[in-house]
Amino acid sequence: MCPQKKFIEDRVGAEKLRGWAGEMIAARKPGQPPPLEREALPDWVDDLLGPFQGVRGGGVEDYGNDPHVTLYTGGSAYHFQIRIYPSEVRRHQRPWWMGDNAAELQPGIHLSTEGK
Repeated sequence: MCPQKKFIEDRVGAEKLRGWAGEMIAARKPGQPPPLEREALPDWVDDLLGPFQGVRGGGVEDYGNDPHVTLYTGGSAYHFQIRIYPSEVRRHQRPWWMGDNAAELQPGIHLSTEGK
């Protein structure tokens, strides 16, 4: 098991994380995906995101009728992003240059980096 998968399983559990994402998606109002401010994140999600280093939060996104929760943490210019889909369906194929451990942590849980 790659270190990222082990970290998710040891800290939270993929099922619990996907279940929470499903609850957040179900709670949103149609047409108005709410942002998930740092203060609104459960302690176990906040802990998963590691030490606070400038930005942290997330939101519910629904691009192409595939709703998911996106969490981000890190600095204001560059940060890590975790996309959590309620189901275990594999949605993204990793680019060959990223290697085996880089993109999909568990089916339905994806890690990437973002920047301004």
